Amino acid sequence: MVGKFMGGAGLFILAVSLLAKIVVGEPSDGELKARAAELGVRYESDWGNSFSVTATDFGPKWPFTASSAEIFCKMTDYDRPMVTVSFDGGTTMYGLNGVALGKEKMMRPDDHQKRNEYGYFVGDTASLIQRAIAQCGSR
Repeated sequence: MVGKFMGGAGLFILAVSLLAKIVVGEPSDGELKARAAELGVRYESDWGNSFSVTATDFGPKWPFTASSAEIFCKMTDYDRPMVTVSFDGGTTMYGLNGVALGKEKMMRPDDHQKRNEYGYFVGDTASLIQRAIAQCGSR
């Protein structure tokens, strides 16, 4: 009886903690990076090195429907760069390169990518991926 009660209590605590994360929300990497800059320290994301870019700064070949993106690169345990993206300060991560999409099975950012009148993706994601890999670093 005690074991069942403790198990039930543990599940209750887990449910409450998950609900708190949903209600309160977790800060995005961009928000954490800004807080770190205010404190004069370097923020290192679990997703690796990153850079922020906006549609205005990128120009006419901006590939996304969002107005800004945070592009991340992290070396995997098998020494391959994994490039991911979050949009408009959000916390949802999407895969951008083959490692993230194939090997790591991350969500595709299709709903956030611009398309032409024929439904094909447009814009220059390749240069964003190359820039991320260039600053990826090592494990």
